[in-house]
Amino acid sequence: MSCDYFALAAPGVRILQPYQPGKPESELRREYGLSDIVKLASNENPL
Repeated sequence: MSCDYFALAAPGVRILQPYQPGKPESELRREYGLSDIVKLASNENPL
């Protein structure tokens, strides 16, 4: 017997998108040619 757990979720939960993590520091250095990077959490602001 299987259960459709997606159907059990509230409509507001069903429309949520999966979390997309940020790129690793090494990839950012390579992609943008940076030598120094200040690592912040997703909810932090340097100002």
